Amino acid sequence: MAILSLHKENAEKQLEQFCEKRVPPHARRQIKISFKKRGDTLTLYECRSVFYDPTQWTEMPVAQIRYKKDEATWFLFRPTRNEKWFPYDDLHMTKNFADIIKELETDPSGTFWG
Repeated sequence: MAILSLHKENAEKQLEQFCEKRVPPHARRQIKISFKKRGDTLTLYECRSVFYDPTQWTEMPVAQIRYKKDEATWFLFRPTRNEKWFPYDDLHMTKNFADIIKELETDPSGTFWG
């Protein structure tokens, strides 16, 4: 069980680093990338400050990463306009979380960042 916990903690740290690097420092008052954790699911959001009230933020779901314990694998999902989640076909399950980060960084199909 401890190995599973370390595996998930490492993944969260990698995702935190990704979020931190994704937005340049000069733009962080207007946009940020963050994620929320729920069980074995990490949901990535693009957050933007509201034009008329910069103290408030909107969230748009970008990607969802799910961990399947029994296989020790990660799955990447893409959102639909109705905020449902479908498997991301360009990257099938992987045991290496860095593969997920690489796919989010490069986004070869324009699925996540347009």
